[in-house]
Amino acid sequence: MPEALKAGVQYGDWDGTVAADNGDQGGIHDHLREKGLLRDDEALLAIRFHSGSTDGIPWVDALVLRAAGFDGAKQILQQTDTPTLYQRKFEPTLQEFFSLFKRFNIVLTISGQNLSGREFDIVQED
Repeated sequence: MPEALKAGVQYGDWDGTVAADNGDQGGIHDHLREKGLLRDDEALLAIRFHSGSTDGIPWVDALVLRAAGFDGAKQILQQTDTPTLYQRKFEPTLQEFFSLFKRFNIVLTISGQNLSGREFDIVQED
C-alpha cells in the first residue's frame, strides 16, 4: 500500500519542519554504505527518524530507490507515479545520528495554529 513521505505521530500535538546539511566526510551516505545499507546502484531519497516514549532509543529508516545516482533517481521519479522504495533500518545513538550531518535544525510548532513559515519578532532573553 502506498505511503506518503510525511511525519506523523499518534496524537499530533506538534508539527514542524526539519532541514539538514550533508556532512563533509563520513556523512549519512558513507555511513549507510559502510553498513551495507546503500549500494552503488541505489539512491538515498529519504530518512525517517523515530523515537518512542517507552525506551527513548531512536531508530532510523533509510528509504532508497534502485537507481544509478541522483540523475537516475530523478528520471525514475519523473516517469513513475508510485515508485518502490526499499526501507533499511538502523539504530544509531543520538550522537551518531547527528554527527552524520554538518548542520541539523528542527522546528516544532504547536498544531492547529498555522505557525510554520509565519514570521515573528523573536527577542532573546537570558
